[in-house]
Amino acid sequence: MKKILKSIFALVLLLQVFSCIDFSDNIKKEKLNDDSFKAITINEEYKVKLPKYMKEAQNLNDEASLQYQNIFKETYFVVIDEPKEEFKEVFLDIGEYDESLPLIKNYKNAQLEFFKESLTTYEFINESSKKINGKDAEVVAFDGKVQGVIYDISYLFTFVEGDDKVYMLMAWTLKNKRDKYHETFEYISDSFTVLN
Repeated sequence: MKKILKSIFALVLLLQVFSCIDFSDNIKKEKLNDDSFKAITINEEYKVKLPKYMKEAQNLNDEASLQYQNIFKETYFVVIDEPKEEFKEVFLDIGEYDESLPLIKNYKNAQLEFFKESLTTYEFINESSKKINGKDAEVVAFDGKVQGVIYDISYLFTFVEGDDKVYMLMAWTLKNKRDKYHETFEYISDSFTVLN
């Protein structure tokens, strides 16, 4: 009987200790301030502000002109760009360009269709049109499961139309960290500036 009481006491004590630990770290949003970000300029073509904790990467996407990550926080960001007239020509030729939509919406639709092929499941959270530093942009947030990856991923895709190019900004983290990093990803996307 004494062994049972000791075990129960130890269990109660252990539960009290664990109840004092803050396991909500993944839920708390990051505090955003300009001092926490660094401006990165690529080829005098565009610039974007990234958290100082993200470091340059080489293996996230072969087509990306910018790749940054923090493997410990599990945050990732890439920019892919392509000539917008080339995109339009190709998609007109294959009959996949909707001339009733602006170019940036066509680009968003095409890129999302390509990306969905790598997902086993996905759920859209929200979608919006906006201006980012004077440029037309489309923003899509969604969660998905990628083939071969055991965890669900949360994405924020931002598509920006420049004068000569279109840009796809991809930010992602684990789904259980979405609430923590979503505002950070929005801040990054909103800082994107096409240079002259």
